[in-house]
Amino acid sequence: MLEKKNYYGIDLLKFIMAVCVVAIHTQPLYSIQSIVVQRLFDTITSLAVPYFFSVSGFLLFSKIDANILSRKSMEVCKKYLSRVLSLYVIWNIIYLPITIFGFKENNMSFARYVLDCIRGFLFIGQQFYSWQLWYLLSVFFVIASICIMAEHKIKDKNIFKIMMAIFLMGGGV
Repeated sequence: MLEKKNYYGIDLLKFIMAVCVVAIHTQPLYSIQSIVVQRLFDTITSLAVPYFFSVSGFLLFSKIDANILSRKSMEVCKKYLSRVLSLYVIWNIIYLPITIFGFKENNMSFARYVLDCIRGFLFIGQQFYSWQLWYLLSVFFVIASICIMAEHKIKDKNIFKIMMAIFLMGGGV
């Protein structure tokens, strides 16, 4: 059995970036009028989400052989995808009472409610007050896309080009 490797620097930076995510949503420097401070705050906090995406990929692919098509690599990918999808479903279930309340408060018809729930669950990754779940859905789609492309023997550099194109189409510019 392989020894579990610890990445203390990554863990420390994950803590700092978690604080940055909280800062993004709470805007602790909102009342400060200095443009320099605001730009510095925005620059530092804007690194948080890309950092978490990068770390998720790094940690997953550090467990995968150089040959992503190997049986072991594909099993690692499938296990990871299963775990992320399970977390996503569980958290959607936990948020379900709040989601139902939100739809009731907006006087939506049942049909509209069901369609919005399906759309939010499959494509957006959020319902009422569960907007943070988009991250899990995004990680799932990215890793699934990479694994599917690898399974279809698309070369690494082409996978990178395809993923960059998707990123740019998604408004990443």
